Amino acid sequence: MLQRGLRRWLGLPPRRFAVVEEPAAVPLADGVRLATTLLRPSDGGRHPTLLLRTPYGARAFPPLLRMLGRLLAESGYNVALQDVRGRYASEGRFAPFENEAADGADTLSWIAKQPWFAGRVGLFGLSYLGYAAWAALGRSPVPIDALVVGIGSRDLYATFYTAGVFGLATSLEWAVGVGRRESLPARRLDLARGLQHRPLIEADRVTHHRSDAFQDWLAHPTRDAYWNGLLPPLPERMPPTLLLAGWYDFFLAPQLADHAASTRAGADVRLVIGPWRHGQAASREGRRRDARFAGVLLSETLSFCDRVLRDEPPALRGAAVRAFVPGEGWQA
Repeated sequence: MLQRGLRRWLGLPPRRFAVVEEPAAVPLADGVRLATTLLRPSDGGRHPTLLLRTPYGARAFPPLLRMLGRLLAESGYNVALQDVRGRYASEGRFAPFENEAADGADTLSWIAKQPWFAGRVGLFGLSYLGYAAWAALGRSPVPIDALVVGIGSRDLYATFYTAGVFGLATSLEWAVGVGRRESLPARRLDLARGLQHRPLIEADRVTHHRSDAFQDWLAHPTRDAYWNGLLPPLPERMPPTLLLAGWYDFFLAPQLADHAASTRAGADVRLVIGPWRHGQAASREGRRRDARFAGVLLSETLSFCDRVLRDEPPALRGAAVRAFVPGEGWQA
């Protein structure tokens, strides 16, 4: 009943299938197993597959991810929600960003061997999940047929160093708040103290605990071999790509650069820019903006995936770039 009401509210088509949820442990090349939740159409048939890899807990993640996964499965997609290495129920040690290319590639190899795999696969992600999608794309052992990235980028240097200036608040809050195996609630962080502390090299410890990632970011203030090693290469054949960006999101500039690079690589790219910022909103108006983002995200993603993974006419038509202009609304 809730899902039907949500579909009507978002203007989405009726569901096609009930959803079966089952756990899986995906084995990697080095023997580590990654906890994965499979959401599949109840008919047991072979359907296109979407992979979403998260450090925030496939079961603990804010409802948007599971809501999206269930709506996609109801629409006829196999959806794999996976905890990345060393996070929540997955084995191994978490090293932010470092293992997403290899682990994503191993997971795609596993997916391609499953009896429910129909031969078409897409990568989806928001924020860190978006980077994980880009990373898997660059190393994928199987052809990728669709890429959807919202408020995220493949370029970590441009994300943490805006125009060469270190984004202290964003970097510190994420590096410490992500924790070691599970994310920490904001009430356990003394972020204000950490932001004011000098020298910066001690800010993570003052906020809550030392973060190897934060220390690495501080130690590399220019685009060097460290950052280039974390920049996923574009494949020779870029899949159709959907990028969803926010005017007030710190990922906007690098995401526009991703759009330009994908276009130069010959990709069929759709870009949507809305009046959104990163993270969960604290104000009532912010929550309304987040709800609008969820609606656009779900509508655009379903329409895009139906077009490129199911060869169906798109429910949403328009220009390759669509943006929300304050005072005027959506413009193409």
